[in-house]
Amino acid sequence: MTIEHLVERFERLDRDVEALSKVLLIFIALLSARVIFLLYEQKLSELWGVLPPMAALVAALLVARIATRLIMNNNLLRADDRRHDVVRVTHHLLAITMDLRSRVGYVKVLLTNGNLPVFVLRDLATTIERRYETLLERDAYKYLPGPTVDLICQMSGSIFGICSLAGGLEKATTDQPIASIGSVPPPERDAMVASVEELLGEITKLIDNIYEVRTTINPAGAKQ
Repeated sequence: MTIEHLVERFERLDRDVEALSKVLLIFIALLSARVIFLLYEQKLSELWGVLPPMAALVAALLVARIATRLIMNNNLLRADDRRHDVVRVTHHLLAITMDLRSRVGYVKVLLTNGNLPVFVLRDLATTIERRYETLLERDAYKYLPGPTVDLICQMSGSIFGICSLAGGLEKATTDQPIASIGSVPPPERDAMVASVEELLGEITKLIDNIYEVRTTINPAGAKQ
């Protein structure tokens, strides 16, 4: 439940308490009139029958007001804490996924051009793997729905493929430190480019899903 809904519930409940308070005040006024009448008639013995109901009404009024405000205030604080936590987590995830998309996009450029040294791809693959591992941390799963978590898991194969390609090229060109990525046969490069393009689509979808999660608790965080 969002903080806006809790605020609405609090306002509605506060109005209900106000209405109940007015009703109780009417009863208290009637009982007060009864007390005045008994005092005027000097029927002091009957006062004891009036005072307990009046005390009960006053106590009920005070308890209702105090309990309602304490409970709703606690709910508001909890909802606000959760909202701040969701915003913090989603901001972090967005920063990671956007950086991951940029790095994977550069892998596509490297494979397409094929004129840069292999060690560039190796270093890039290492950072991509680290970024992806960050997505697997526990905090990342706290507020993500099941389909989004499944999407993160589906990306593991493509990430592994990039790392395997970089590692394989590095071993194959051990005696050629500045060998270019173009040493990969064209058919294999084409297949890898297609895999990278698919991964880019998955990352973009993941970013959109994270924006949706943040928007559910913070409309101002919607993707511009």
